[in-house]
Amino acid sequence: SSSGLHHDFHDNLYVLLRGRKRFKLFPPTLSHELYPRGKISKIYSNGRIVYGKGSRVAADGSDAVEVSLWRRRRAAEGKLAEAQKALAAGEAGAEDYVEEAERELDDLLDQALEGGGWDAGDEFETFEEEEEGSEQEAPDSFSQIDLALSPDTLRHKFPKFRPEAAIECEVRSGQSLYLPAGWWHEVTSYSEPDSNQHIALNYWVHPPDRLEVESQHRPYSSDYWPILWSERHAMLIKHRDEAGQQENVADFMHKGAADVSIRYKGVDGLQREPGNDRAYVVVDVEADLRSEWTWNTKQMFVYVTVDFVTTRHPRNSVVMYSRIIQSKEEAAMVLHDLRQQYPYAVTERGYDFRGAQFNVTLSWNSMPHVGVLRTASRSAGPWNLPKDYVALQHGRVGSS
Repeated sequence: SSSGLHHDFHDNLYVLLRGRKRFKLFPPTLSHELYPRGKISKIYSNGRIVYGKGSRVAADGSDAVEVSLWRRRRAAEGKLAEAQKALAAGEAGAEDYVEEAERELDDLLDQALEGGGWDAGDEFETFEEEEEGSEQEAPDSFSQIDLALSPDTLRHKFPKFRPEAAIECEVRSGQSLYLPAGWWHEVTSYSEPDSNQHIALNYWVHPPDRLEVESQHRPYSSDYWPILWSERHAMLIKHRDEAGQQENVADFMHKGAADVSIRYKGVDGLQREPGNDRAYVVVDVEADLRSEWTWNTKQMFVYVTVDFVTTRHPRNSVVMYSRIIQSKEEAAMVLHDLRQQYPYAVTERGYDFRGAQFNVTLSWNSMPHVGVLRTASRSAGPWNLPKDYVALQHGRVGSS
């Protein structure tokens, strides 16, 4: 398989475990000859390429607005900590000081959420968008050049392109290739001769902007990335130690054994209203999600949906319950006679709901302190709604 000609925004260390990779490489200095899909606004000396109105992006890949919010947040957290110490010491006016510090921190959090935040996502979002084999529209960092075209076609369509400028190399099992940010590359991957396996591991690092040899122990001119990573590492160790567990690969590859039971009890009503049908489904849900909770779990978002198909709409899902769980103990749930209250019913935009088939699904998102958000679900059914309209039962269905 081929990755297509593109560059990355991070320094990348390829470690090949199985198979082999063949690289065609072009340095960042040739970027304008490689017909990128985006409009380049700047190329830093470390190879970091910026597109469009990207003047906020520094050579190390950090965003100026996010860094500013991060610094203000750290200052506000320090101010709040001092205010809380004053309050604990019984100092006069400390309560007002605490309220002011909390308000300032809340304002910063709101700004971060509205603008994408200093840490609302992962700094490797760009990598996810450009992941090899992506079926999405190619981003700015991909070239318009298809290296599979014939030489004559390439010369005609891309007159500035010089294929002879390519550096070619092959990486085999057990070998590594360090590729700095901004280096254009097309990667062709091959499996082992005696198997269909191809396995590679990538280490991604924000590009250092201090390139002198003597700066190897302090590769960034800003303290943003080093402090951010130190904070994350401290948080990871803290929560691991609080849970009394040791850090190992199994924690990150965790697979729980959730026990979920969903029972359909009937409907509180199935009504025809102007423009749509409404159903009031009643279910019992019992779930033990404690096995999903690890030392790295910050909280879980749990929700129940009614999922159905009609002739007019092939896929429908309506939330009938949601909750944020903040402790392992709360992850054992018993929800008897779970129902939606009028007017928050399961609604079909039309009149095809009588006798319709549906499932009920319990889903949960496990939010980590550090790492990847995990999602899982369990469904039950199918069941069928009544074949005729049913008047509102006012909570009588399922009541004992």
